[in-house]
Amino acid sequence: MNPGDVPPVVSWALRLVRRLGVRALGGDLHPTTYVMHSFMDAADVAPAWDLLQRGVRATDPKLLATQERLQACAYGMAHPERGEIVPACVQHSVLDEAENDSLGALLPLYRPRE
Repeated sequence: MNPGDVPPVVSWALRLVRRLGVRALGGDLHPTTYVMHSFMDAADVAPAWDLLQRGVRATDPKLLATQERLQACAYGMAHPERGEIVPACVQHSVLDEAENDSLGALLPLYRPRE
């Protein structure tokens, strides 16, 4: 840690304790994590995933960014037919075509692939 980081960290910690009050001392804290998810377009996920499966690093900046996001994804889903864990965006946009197409009948704004 850089010595210049100490004052802001201490200031932040003091503000946090002030906001939490006595609860911080009484053990009534419940740690919570909030995640903001930014969905990716299936048109980008499919080719990026295909390249990843073949061990190829994309040269197109948009596909490369998609590959990096897929590799960093912390939300994996079991894919029994493949016997592996895949990123949720891959599961929902690439591997689950039948489910996506059936959503077309339920969700008027959804447009299935042609």
